[in-house]
Amino acid sequence: MEQQINKTPITGKAVWTEAMKFGAILGVITIILDLVPNLWAPTVSDVAQGFSSKAVAGALTASLITMLYSLAKMALCIWIMVIFTKKLVAAYDNVTSSETFRFGMFVALLSGLIVSAAALIQYKMMDPEVISEAVEQAAASRGLSSEGITDMVQSMMPFMVFLFTLLKCALVGIIAALIISRSIPGRTRNPFEDRM
Repeated sequence: MEQQINKTPITGKAVWTEAMKFGAILGVITIILDLVPNLWAPTVSDVAQGFSSKAVAGALTASLITMLYSLAKMALCIWIMVIFTKKLVAAYDNVTSSETFRFGMFVALLSGLIVSAAALIQYKMMDPEVISEAVEQAAASRGLSSEGITDMVQSMMPFMVFLFTLLKCALVGIIAALIISRSIPGRTRNPFEDRM
């Protein structure tokens, strides 16, 4: 005989409250994971010191490691989101796939905001000379004059860093939430049911 545990019925407020908690946790985990590649990433000055075969091979290896790490980080974040969604379904009664999708979407957006703010802070802490040097080298490699380009890039970069980080986190998170909400068993909602 299986013992029935009375669970609280799911509400919109409960979805939002749980999403805020788990979104903050996922945001902090993602920030920590975002800082790890700084341990092996080559700096602009390392690459600028020379284009010897050893320097290029080192830069390519670091780029490959960073790319593989980014894929592993994304998979880990999605796996964590699956765990959070399963916790939501286990904690509340009558959770539907639309509620798990909303939950996942809110988690993705909140964690994306936290990660974007951290990326912006990290960008603001960078030495402006390093950024200027990188922009000048990129312009020179394309045969462009770096006058004006450096100022324009530096003025637009904080907005771009925040926006692209937010879009990346939100897009991946919302797609993951859609897939997760359809794959985690919950109560199948009757479209003709009155939910007043």
